[in-house]
Amino acid sequence: MVRHWDGEIATLQDVVRAHRMLWGLCRHCGHSARIDPRSIAFRYGALDLAALRARLRCIRCKSAGRAAIVIDDRVWPGMH
Repeated sequence: MVRHWDGEIATLQDVVRAHRMLWGLCRHCGHSARIDPRSIAFRYGALDLAALRARLRCIRCKSAGRAAIVIDDRVWPGMH
């Protein structure tokens, strides 16, 4: 099920309001991980996605600042 959202998704708050998940992709080693934006938004607030991209660090190769972020259309776990 895809949640409908009108407008641009530019901040973590937008991602949370749109009920979307994020994928973080390491451009150094290719590792990917699903990211729950609610926990990050709780910690950092209305962080811009470009700023989030710069803060992410790969848990596999420890590379920082080389992430790509993809907005997933699937609903959060537990939502119907």
